[in-house]
Order: sequence, then C-alpha cells, then structure tokens
Amino acid sequence: MLTLKELMQYKEDFYVYIDIERNLSQHTQRAYTRDLEQFFQFWQQAQMLDKKDIPIQQIFERFLINLFNKKFNKSSIARKISCFASFEKFLTKDGIKLNLRISRPRLDKKLPVSLSIDEIFHLLDKVPDSDLPTQRPLRDKAIFELMYATGIRCSELVNISLSDIDLEHKIIRIFGKGRKERMVLFGSKAYERLTQYLTQERGTSSQ
Repeated sequence: MLTLKELMQYKEDFYVYIDIERNLSQHTQRAYTRDLEQFFQFWQQAQMLDKKDIPIQQIFERFLINLFNKKFNKSSIARKISCFASFEKFLTKDGIKLNLRISRPRLDKKLPVSLSIDEIFHLLDKVPDSDLPTQRPLRDKAIFELMYATGIRCSELVNISLSDIDLEHKIIRIFGKGRKERMVLFGSKAYERLTQYLTQERGTSSQ
C-alpha cells in the first residue's frame, strides 16, 4: 500500500513534469499545485484523526465527497480530478499504479453572454469615462478595444507585458494554451486606446 509519505516524494517531480513535458499554462500549473497540496493536506489530517495509514483509493473517495459536501462547483471539482489524472499518469512512468478509477463530473452547459457590435461601439465611443464603474477607464477601454480588435482570450490578454507589444508595427505577441506563441495585428483604433492609456493613465496607476 502506497503511503502519503511515499507519494509526497513525487510531487516536486510532478510539478516539473507538467511544466516541461506537458507544457501546461502557468495558470493551470498553479491550479494543479494548489489542488495536489490540498489533497495531501486533507490526507494528512484524516490520518491524524484515524490514527492509522489510509489507502489512497479510500482517501481519494473521501476527498471528493468532502468537496461535494462543501458545495464546490463542478468545474472546480473537474479541474482537481484532471490534476489527479495527470498525477496518476505521471506515476506510471515509474511503474506506480494508483487505480483511482477517476471519472469527471458532467458539467452544466452555459449559454455564452455576448455584446452586439452596436453595444461594443456604444461602450467604447459613447459612454464617458466618468460613467464607467472603474478607477482606470482608459485601461479598461484599451482592454475592450484590444479584445474586440484581435479576438484574443481573456487569459491571454492578462498575460501580455509591454515588451510583447510592438506599437510601431501594431503587433502583439500572444502566448496561448501550452505557451504556444503567435503574433496578432491590431488596428489604429486599438493603437489610439493603448497610446492614450500608456501616456495619460499608466504613469499614475499603481496597478
């Protein structure tokens, strides 16, 4: 029977595995790290209460039941299960089989909420900066303009640094899923929004 102490010896190698071999995004790596640490902590606390070693198959089931009892949403539970599936696959490289019988919960499908083109134009061109519920209206309008102009994901946008933006040629270097790199173009309107934010607001921003 694999013990908690034995499995914890593999966690640092697992973190290297999801970074180097799986090439997962930084966001997913941080989430998987939290998920695995949470599981190990739960296992440790359970063994302290039971005062005996608990098989991983049993503690894994108790951990999932605990998540459901605490009303974790299905998407969070599904991500944690994906983390354990990756951990289980990683361990097979060393001949270790956990046999957790992992199955992911069925996720509820949500209809996407989107703005019409007219609504986007109204937000960007007609709504005064003072009417926006934000302390950084120029920054937020630059964000909306870039998303509209390029079609990049929110997760991609938040990871953009100034060094990734070529204002002269109106090009942004984007790192997508799995750190795949691509170049996207933006137009004069997005250029104006970006320049306005950088020259008028960013210098006074603490964010």
